[in-house]
Amino acid sequence: MEEKLKNLEQIVKETSNCEHRISFDGTEWRIYIVASQTIFRGSLEEVVNCTTEEFLSYREVSKQGEHSNNYKYAY
Repeated sequence: MEEKLKNLEQIVKETSNCEHRISFDGTEWRIYIVASQTIFRGSLEEVVNCTTEEFLSYREVSKQGEHSNNYKYAY
């Protein structure tokens, strides 16, 4: 699981517009992706897997503009 979390962290670091919120209510984990208004619910592993897949599936190579934050990708 630690490997999956590190992978997601790396994806977020290199991809712009990946703001998300993670929460746990004692029963299930939730990750809300702000840009797409997507919510994943389930075990921590399930939501991390779904979020990773979401970011990888929909990100594109960043078009580095003059106001860029030097991200490789944009979601």
